[in-house]
Amino acid sequence: MTKDTGSVRKLPSGKYQARRWDAARGTYVSLGTFSTPEEAHRELMRADIIAEAGYVPVSSVTRDHSVAAGREPFDRYAERTLSTRYSSGAIQRSTFHKYNKLLQGYLIPTFGKMAIADIRIADVERWWAAMDNNKNQRRGAYMVMSRLMKKALKDGLTKKNPCQVEASSRDHSNKRPTFTLEDVKLLLLLEPDLQMRTLLWVLLGTGMRVGEALALDWQDVDLNEGLILVNKHFSEFGMTEGTKGKKDGKRHLAVPQEVVDALLILRRERKPSAEEPVSKTNSGNRMGYYGLLKTFTALRSQAGLADLHIHDIRHVHLTLFGQHATLADLMARAGHDDYRSAMRYQHSDAERQKKIVNQMTF
Repeated sequence: MTKDTGSVRKLPSGKYQARRWDAARGTYVSLGTFSTPEEAHRELMRADIIAEAGYVPVSSVTRDHSVAAGREPFDRYAERTLSTRYSSGAIQRSTFHKYNKLLQGYLIPTFGKMAIADIRIADVERWWAAMDNNKNQRRGAYMVMSRLMKKALKDGLTKKNPCQVEASSRDHSNKRPTFTLEDVKLLLLLEPDLQMRTLLWVLLGTGMRVGEALALDWQDVDLNEGLILVNKHFSEFGMTEGTKGKKDGKRHLAVPQEVVDALLILRRERKPSAEEPVSKTNSGNRMGYYGLLKTFTALRSQAGLADLHIHDIRHVHLTLFGQHATLADLMARAGHDDYRSAMRYQHSDAERQKKIVNQMTF
């Protein structure tokens, strides 16, 4: 890593030291020594998250603290728990990053130095009320807090989960508008760039996540069979094997003829090798999320769809797919393990119910 961030080095003792560059001092500052390089990199990443958001660092999550059950400060317990879940593969790096930001920004300032066993329902309710003007972040932070305290209860560190706010399930941002197939087709009509138009077709025709689409190489695309293999995803942290929810996950997606045709045209123009990414920058590198978002933001403004998020294209596809599929089919298509996630795409209305009833025989 560069001096702008930090580095991990192996010491003569065989342990690993995490160091962060201090520009003011013109030298590296040690973040501690660790038994494995993974632990050292995790501490370095935690320090990066804190520095990025401007928070005051708290104690290292990996150091040994001998404290009575329930007397450990919330900040130490929370950071160690999240780090353990990340290192075990229970959560992805992007999720770990998101949870840590919520933890450092909205939970530790209030609960950080409180002992786990001392956090009461009234404390959480006061925090909730104080966050009334920031409901979007409040909901996410409360979810992280609730899961941490549920784990503390399981670990025997507290007698009751203090996250009992009755209004938490109703706390959400304003309902976003629902977008349609015609909205996405308008984007396709207005987009002049062949590659961008092809990527939009891939998203619309498969319902894959944006990171999964950006990770596609030509060897993942079988245009003869009309299939696309999803077995990796590309994020701000680089390429990760597996799907977003599973390190070893993969799925084969059948694609409509419109997607096959769009990919055929792009391949004829590019004449790429099998290892090349389907979506590239002008310099030939793999297209990243922020580069895609910049182009997409300009396109949606041109279409008069300023509230349309690129992830909404996945919702459009899975909603259409759900009209013809079983719940099991929909879960496999979307890459969901939880049926409740897939249920969001199985909408029902009176006309659809009439069609189903008319096909029934009694």
